[in-house]
Amino acid sequence: MALLNALPTDFGVDATYWNIADIAESFCAGFARVTCYGYASEDARRADKQPLVTRCFTLSGDTYVQNVDRAAAYAIIKTDPEFASATDA
Repeated sequence: MALLNALPTDFGVDATYWNIADIAESFCAGFARVTCYGYASEDARRADKQPLVTRCFTLSGDTYVQNVDRAAAYAIIKTDPEFASATDA
């Protein structure tokens, strides 16, 4: 699973394909940090190209779900204003 959402990068090429690279959770502190990589395309991701950009999201308070899985994390990321128009890939 991934998200399709065009966002500009410092390279002059939009990152359009976003996938979760890592989810780190602190049960004691009650939050999870989700790291997403943005690629120029799904083809670039599948060809093991380097991501153009990295975005980190902190799930806390109402958005924190203990043992969050990838599908739930993608749904929460889509509530971020920059990803409000993202679609599932």
